[in-house]
Amino acid sequence: MKEKINRLVNSAIFRNFLMYTGGAMLLRGVGFFLIPVYTRYLVPAEFGKLELLNTFTSTLEIIFSFGLYQVLVMEFFKKDDAGKKELVDRVLSTYLAITTFLYLITGAVIAMIHPKVQADLPSGLVYLAMVTSYFNFYQNSFITIIRLYEKAKWLTILQVGLGITSILLNILMVVVLKTGIAGILLTNLITLTMTNLLALRSYRKFYGRFTGYFSMSHFRQMLSLGMMFVPGFIAFWLMNSVSRWLLAAYSGLEAVGIFSIAVKFSSMIDPLLVQPFLNAYNPRTLKGFSEGNFNQRLGFYVPLIVLLFFALGFMLKIIAQFMVDASYLPGTDMIPLLVLSVAFGLIANVSNLILIYHRKIHLGFISVISGLAVSVTANYFLVGSYGGWGAAWATVLGNFFWMMMIYIFHRRELAQVIKN
Repeated sequence: MKEKINRLVNSAIFRNFLMYTGGAMLLRGVGFFLIPVYTRYLVPAEFGKLELLNTFTSTLEIIFSFGLYQVLVMEFFKKDDAGKKELVDRVLSTYLAITTFLYLITGAVIAMIHPKVQADLPSGLVYLAMVTSYFNFYQNSFITIIRLYEKAKWLTILQVGLGITSILLNILMVVVLKTGIAGILLTNLITLTMTNLLALRSYRKFYGRFTGYFSMSHFRQMLSLGMMFVPGFIAFWLMNSVSRWLLAAYSGLEAVGIFSIAVKFSSMIDPLLVQPFLNAYNPRTLKGFSEGNFNQRLGFYVPLIVLLFFALGFMLKIIAQFMVDASYLPGTDMIPLLVLSVAFGLIANVSNLILIYHRKIHLGFISVISGLAVSVTANYFLVGSYGGWGAAWATVLGNFFWMMMIYIFHRRELAQVIKN
């Protein structure tokens, strides 16, 4: 046991994890650090609107990115240097040609239907969220490429700078100018623009001139790889988001706002711990797969992850009670339960790597769709009677079932590799 822990602590994965955590703590943890501001300057109903807009943003990004992030990750280590540039150019060309058009169509549809529906969300905020969703792809692609090259120090400096900028702009917009959720969305867009301008400069410096691949054959190739991931992403999003829409229908936006505080605290573990770990772990592991090393030692780490997250959940609950306004306090009791769902998600993502490498995407989809079925069923029976607590239990059950299914497939795939 001691030898395994020492090997982990002294590994490159652990060093990169620490650097990624430092950067993510500011850039991805902005929402966490600003919770005291949000809960004092936004009433629960307004916070509920913000979370529904964020959900709308995530939905568009999941559907219209066509799994192109995952194409980068899946194919990157199978290419030489020239092939890596070509892969990046093909991904960007596909997004520029197809997704840009789809966002324009979406904007036109919103303009037609928004005046006809009884919506509590102003159309201006919806458009602002939509534009943010579009530009998210370029930032996330840029960050993904930096991670694949394992430039942990450089990425950390970038994230720290952007994180500080975002925090200061949010305080200016919400506290000083009192622009509410419009100011929060505008801050997100400004930060995205800064990142994407830097990404463009870095691309030209590292790769040189952009080569466009604007033909149907190139599009079909990229989409055939990426679309394999989309059904699973949609199912995963539904598994973790359907609760908010049901809460809005049964209990109103105030209940969504209170529940979302619990989600906000529990989900902060994702950018502060989960994503930094995966950013350090995944490239090394995928590179190991390409060299024939498929031993991930999950049997040792799984119980440690569950115990660690269980303890973190109670710590976050105590912290939350000091940070939030009194009107949000009922949501803090749900935090430990929701943190377990984040732990199950981490285990599922790590287990899924071998399936992604071998392009067994359908097994990942079967796993997440099973978790979705459990989540929807649990939400149907629990949310109406138990409100936010029902939503929390439904989320945990869905993620647990997803984890168990994908871990079973992981073990089966590993046994097949060893046999061959």
